Amino acid sequence: MLGTYTGIVTEEFIKRRDYMVSQPNWNAGIRGADAEFPEWHQALIDPNQTLHEGWEWDTNHLLYETLDYKQFAKPGVKISPAIKKMIEQGRTKNLPIWRWSNGNLWVELKEGMEVSYDIIGVVNARQALYRLKNVRNPKTNKMEKRFTFDEKHCIINSYTHQRIK
Repeated sequence: MLGTYTGIVTEEFIKRRDYMVSQPNWNAGIRGADAEFPEWHQALIDPNQTLHEGWEWDTNHLLYETLDYKQFAKPGVKISPAIKKMIEQGRTKNLPIWRWSNGNLWVELKEGMEVSYDIIGVVNARQALYRLKNVRNPKTNKMEKRFTFDEKHCIINSYTHQRIK
């Protein structure tokens, strides 16, 4: 499951992204909607995964149950209050952590564009909650719940459950 993946942004993805951005309860903008690409792409290429159509988590996985993909960030991986609640209720089981392969820099996705991303680890969602800390977002000056990603916290790095060395 870990590794670098490359996919082509399709018309289907762009329509899905634009629909998300148009929803009144979506507050992450186009950048946040573009960050849905890794789970969308994984559901296309991994026969063990299917997209979950609700907001509660991202994909259903035959081995790892409910997955909510989270983008890596130096200040920590962000967990929104709504996702925190899903984890506390036991509905979201694991969190694949990913980053854009270009140094984790966002570029607005366009149809036909080739995009690469790295899945760098998968952490148990409940264990991530134990490591949450309040971190000030320098762009918004708001406090956010984030946990520091460290490979030693990974539960899987392949389908054979090997730990990262």
